[in-house]
Amino acid sequence: LQDGRVPLIQSVTTSNGALFTNRTYTYLRIYGLYFQPDATVLFDGVPYKGTVQIDQGRQIFLYQFFTQSFQPGSHTVTVRNVIGGKTYTSKVYTLNMSDGSKPKIKYVRFSPSSQLYEGEVYQATITVDNALTGAKVLVDGVEYPGTVQSAQTVILIPQFSTKGMTVGTHVFQVRNVINGTFFDSNPYQFSIRRRQPPRLYSLTPATISTKQITTVQIRGSFFSATSKVFIGTTALKATFVSSSTLSIQVEPTVIGEGVHRLYVQNVDGQKSNELTLSVLPNLGPLLWGISPASFVVSGNGALGSQQLQLYGYQIQTGAQVYFGTQLIGTVHSPSSQTTPARASISTQFFTKTEVAAISVKNPDGKITNTSELWIQKLTKPEVYSVSPNVISTTATNVQLNLYVRGATTSSKLYVGNTQVQATFTPVTLSVYTGRFRANLNPSTLAVSGDYIPIVIENIDGSKSQPFVIATTASAFRVSYVSPSQMNIGATISQITVRGSGFSSAAVVYLDGQAVPTLYSSSSYLRVTPDLGKLNPDVYHYVEVRDGQKRSNTGIFRINRGPLVRNITPPVLYVGGNGLLKMQLLYSVTGGTLEIFGKSFPLFGSSVVNVSLASELLTAKPGLQTFQFTFPNGQKSSTGAIHIAPAKTP
Repeated sequence: LQDGRVPLIQSVTTSNGALFTNRTYTYLRIYGLYFQPDATVLFDGVPYKGTVQIDQGRQIFLYQFFTQSFQPGSHTVTVRNVIGGKTYTSKVYTLNMSDGSKPKIKYVRFSPSSQLYEGEVYQATITVDNALTGAKVLVDGVEYPGTVQSAQTVILIPQFSTKGMTVGTHVFQVRNVINGTFFDSNPYQFSIRRRQPPRLYSLTPATISTKQITTVQIRGSFFSATSKVFIGTTALKATFVSSSTLSIQVEPTVIGEGVHRLYVQNVDGQKSNELTLSVLPNLGPLLWGISPASFVVSGNGALGSQQLQLYGYQIQTGAQVYFGTQLIGTVHSPSSQTTPARASISTQFFTKTEVAAISVKNPDGKITNTSELWIQKLTKPEVYSVSPNVISTTATNVQLNLYVRGATTSSKLYVGNTQVQATFTPVTLSVYTGRFRANLNPSTLAVSGDYIPIVIENIDGSKSQPFVIATTASAFRVSYVSPSQMNIGATISQITVRGSGFSSAAVVYLDGQAVPTLYSSSSYLRVTPDLGKLNPDVYHYVEVRDGQKRSNTGIFRINRGPLVRNITPPVLYVGGNGLLKMQLLYSVTGGTLEIFGKSFPLFGSSVVNVSLASELLTAKPGLQTFQFTFPNGQKSSTGAIHIAPAKTP
């Protein structure tokens, strides 16, 4: 039991944080127990003579608590009760009181950038302890002449200019003035650099229409909040996003139609490299390619839908998608320089294996060129991927995922000789049309040997080719095929089959056909198939055979391509410089660009630059189509650009 006559101090707090000398606090609160209504508070053994209010024996408030008479350092606090003429004093409670004359800078934050450059303006926020109202800010020992908003813990310089300051290290200090005496804080160092010349990487979009005001994002480096953007000699107001991004509003009626030089200039006069911004007439939409480039149909005119990505130029929301003269769908998301348009189409009009001619008509009636969509009619379902491809027959719960084509919710799934329950989910925007998911108990399956065939059976009785997975007991199996994807135009196409248990007599089979096999070791084999003879946009089965031994199934895919993602500019002028830049997907080196009846060799795989200046001397305005051709005879889908009447940029 505690003696209820002896006061107990538990904590001491103030109205405004830590204690400093030369301060006035609204109150100092002593919290504890057993405070008599007439208790006395003592500092360093001396009774406090200010206003004291005791609240229910638990709290003592010292209002308008002044610290001017205290020295920096430790001080003691005690509370004294007088009961029946006897004195009862609490244990000593120690207070630490800091020097209230000197401020202390904790840190400084600058915006919009933490790094300072010469000749620019920033907002500086100084977080400080013990700054008096009206405290001054010193820069390199000299009082800063600009606007300073000071408070006890935060000092704000809304327009901190580095103009006239040298490159290198500088010092901030905060100064209190007490009775004419200066008390300066600790020094806080910051550095000023000379900004490197701005550099431009890309414009998004780099091509805009003459019909509307457009926001253009400028990507680069070493931008500042004071950077200016010039199109030709016209300065545009830029929105500073970051040191690597600026944004501008381009009004075509101000800068005019044509191909314009754009550059960025910083406040120190340094200029960037130049990029071109094309302001082009509305000559109509263009279609460069479709993804997926092919899909399958099963049955005869079965009602279904498919999502397509339409890579092109100025394809608008509400545009109509045509198969020949038949309307098959509508665009629900427009194209941009970085993203394709998206459309939902009906597949009921595709009833056979064919190359479908696809075009798009915008709401204003303007129509694109025709591009190709490869349609494959399936007579049986196909399994293209199974995960996992190795399972343990002693496991009790395995989730099996199958990606398939030509299957429906009515299809049956067989694992080994056992029909299993599975959930079918349709898939769009993919070479697959659906996915099966089944939860297996492998220990209950009827499995013979070290391999498990997986088969899909449709309601009409058609069955897929078995896709074989291995069990963990198998010592002769395929782990994976590398690379897992190749592009249609590739001429050198070596494939490595990784696995285990291979011998020098092992032979690789692609889609059931033996191919010349190079034995490397028991864990991998190499083959070089002719990609020109294999269907694109599908997965091909890989199997290894060695005498009577047959492995599980491996897979690899061939992408149809190339697919043009973007063309800059999509409009060329008769007699113009003819510089054309194409960004491609699924491309390889060694092919040619076929345009204007001529062949231009491809030297890049993902970006192609070509000059058509000589062709433009005699070109006629209108649509100009193009295709890519590869040495193995494969061709890409058809794209197009606009040729506009002669105009001086």
